[in-house]
Amino acid sequence: MPGNRKSYQEAMSIGAQAAWDQEWGRAIEAYQRAIAEFPEDPAAYVSVGLALLQSNRLKEALDAYVRAHQLAPDDHIPLERSADVYERLGMLDKAAENYVKVAEILLGRRDVQKAIGNWERATRLSPGMLNIHSRLALAYERTGRRKAAVREYLTIAAIYQRRGDGGRAIQACRRALKLDKNNPQVLNAMHALQVGHQVQVKEKDKPKISRDQIAAFGAAPSAAKPAAKPTSEADLKGPVGEAQEHALAELATHLFESGIATQQSGMFAAQAIDMQRAGELGAAIAAYQRAGAAGLSHPAFALNLGSLLVEYGDYETGVEVLKGALRDHGLAAGAYFAMAQAYMALDNQRETIRHLLSALKLVQMSDQPPALADDAIYAGMLRSAAQMPDDRLSAFNQSLLAFMTGPEWRKNVTQTRAQLREAARLDGEAALLEMLATDQTGRIAAIMSRIDSYRKKGLYAMAMDEAQYAIQIAPFYLPAHIRIAEILFDAHRVRPAIQKYNIVAETYRVRGETKKAADILSQLLKMAPMDVSVRKKRLQWLEEEGRWLEMFDEYINLADTYYDLADWDNARTTYREAEALAEKAQAPAHRLVHLLLHLADIDVQRLEMRPAMEIYQRIKKLAPDDERTRRILIDMHYRVGNGANALTELDDLLRLYARQREIDKITEVLEELVTLHPDEMGLRSRLARVYQQQRRLPDAVRQLDALGELQLEAGLRDEAIQTIRTIVAMNPPDRQSYLQLLQQLGQ
Repeated sequence: MPGNRKSYQEAMSIGAQAAWDQEWGRAIEAYQRAIAEFPEDPAAYVSVGLALLQSNRLKEALDAYVRAHQLAPDDHIPLERSADVYERLGMLDKAAENYVKVAEILLGRRDVQKAIGNWERATRLSPGMLNIHSRLALAYERTGRRKAAVREYLTIAAIYQRRGDGGRAIQACRRALKLDKNNPQVLNAMHALQVGHQVQVKEKDKPKISRDQIAAFGAAPSAAKPAAKPTSEADLKGPVGEAQEHALAELATHLFESGIATQQSGMFAAQAIDMQRAGELGAAIAAYQRAGAAGLSHPAFALNLGSLLVEYGDYETGVEVLKGALRDHGLAAGAYFAMAQAYMALDNQRETIRHLLSALKLVQMSDQPPALADDAIYAGMLRSAAQMPDDRLSAFNQSLLAFMTGPEWRKNVTQTRAQLREAARLDGEAALLEMLATDQTGRIAAIMSRIDSYRKKGLYAMAMDEAQYAIQIAPFYLPAHIRIAEILFDAHRVRPAIQKYNIVAETYRVRGETKKAADILSQLLKMAPMDVSVRKKRLQWLEEEGRWLEMFDEYINLADTYYDLADWDNARTTYREAEALAEKAQAPAHRLVHLLLHLADIDVQRLEMRPAMEIYQRIKKLAPDDERTRRILIDMHYRVGNGANALTELDDLLRLYARQREIDKITEVLEELVTLHPDEMGLRSRLARVYQQQRRLPDAVRQLDALGELQLEAGLRDEAIQTIRTIVAMNPPDRQSYLQLLQQLGQ
């Protein structure tokens, strides 16, 4: 019978909280209580599986994921997690089988790219899966990845050959030739099948020769080969090896088609090609150099000579020669990669990353047409790299060099294109390099996408499970840690979220990425604007970096926080600190005005009027068109009993309105002031004049009448007589009464 829903939810909540705190034993106990209430609920099994995995209880974790899959056969996550556990247990065939099942589910959802990624993982773990290689080849064809499809058909041919089915092996090669009729690897495979040799899917790297042997090879091209060291798939040279293969074929074709094969430059070049193919690389360099001296110029020649020079340690010359290969689009990726290797050896990290990313982009674009989005992604990675210190950038460069070499380099590079786009969408350009250097399987971006999906649905426990899983795969991928902080905020666990953000920021700071660290604190302050400790930490970091304008703004933000908390003392002190920094920061006037307005308001709150008025006078100079400040000054002068100064400020304000042709505002401000200060004769006099100018004679008479009474009460007989005469001149309906008043005054 069904369990207790409330007990189940409480257990899941406790488990999620324990997982957030990484208390895995407590999490396991809580999730098991949830399972006891609802043993048919797959979410509880997925959650306990992660907790068991984190506790290194692999077989129990596997049982949990298997059960979750049984309960939710259309959910690919339990299958993917169990495949990961099978890998850890060394059960590679089972892992591959699960990745195939994951791909089938994703394919049913029309998510072809992610399905391809899982097929690739399956074939990596279990290379003889003929059916999966076939599906991969077709998928690559349909998505326009021709080179990847060709490689799969060659793999299929090799599998059929090992099974003794030469006919089908030849059919696979023919299918590859339809995609690329001049592909040298496919042509070699066809020839190998015809003569009974083994099909080679990838050409192994040539043995390296020490730099000191170069002179000997140059002097004696026919010298005996050095002892070759054993080669393996791990010796593949990445884009430069692929480019050399194409360059050898291109250069040979050029020699004969151009007719220079019989000329001196052509003969030297032919000799160099033979020596390079034979592994006599030092002698090949010398022959290429003689061909160049005889006048040979061709991108394939530049690629071969330049890359060999880099390999032998003549880095600067190699880079200069390789520039000649960049004009051939088919060779440019290899040229950029070889140049990156040279700059890495020269410890020029900035040029290394620039050339590595150029090579990476060209390789990824070779299977699919370029897009503006890809240009933005690579521009973003370059901006991110520009902000890194050399030691941190060096670590990224080493990771990227490793990523683009070895037996899986082509697969790694081509399949990460979609993941780069996803990472850019989810985490911005700063996370792209980090993802490349951390995650060579493409799983991280998919996990991050699932985290965001769960967060939008309010499934915070499941989102946290995914975030913990991402950290397990890539412990140093900081965007995953940031996700944990965001989930904590979503779940209203503000203090743990702040602590997590602080840890991430400190980690970026230790890495030397101080701008990124400060930016994270800035993002945190948007979520917790009243956290003074975070603001103080950010201020300290900004000062250490000399980011004065940002520091000025942060001082104001901190002071505003104190101000909102009605902590006047700390607010005033902090505003003054910001004011002292304003000149150094070249602070804009509007920010300085903001600061001074708050300082003046604090003085008013303390009834310290004269210091406040001095500040408002400064504001008036900084912002002469700020009518609010002028109004405040008028009111403050009246409050301290200084009517003369109030009228001076008022006249300045009225002139401002007149220049701006805002006549209505003149009337409005005078009427308001007369209401507030009805006994101020100067105000009534000015308002009466305005009414006269507007031909509002009854209103003017009322103001002059009130003015005359005030003058008489103040003993200003002559001034009162003049006011009454002005009224009489306006010929009001009761003009006779005003004439009688003049007679009484002796006029």
